[in-house]
Amino acid sequence: MKPDGFNWIWAVAGTLLVATIVLAVWPHHPKQVEYKVIDVAADAERVHAALSQHGSTGWEFAAAVTGNGQPPRLLLILKKPE
Repeated sequence: MKPDGFNWIWAVAGTLLVATIVLAVWPHHPKQVEYKVIDVAADAERVHAALSQHGSTGWEFAAAVTGNGQPPRLLLILKKPE
């Protein structure tokens, strides 16, 4: 005999399905990244010292940009994920 009335199993299954879909498409917060630019002389010892100093506090090397001035300068771009 088929029951006539509200079927709780289908209600729970539908609620779980909707909850799963909402959580799957809910916007997640992207990882925040902080950047820092450091101007150093294009000397291997100074570049190494600057990278070591900032690396010990959690900064990671991202890129370097060279300049053609006198004396030669180097811009170090560092990033720190939060």
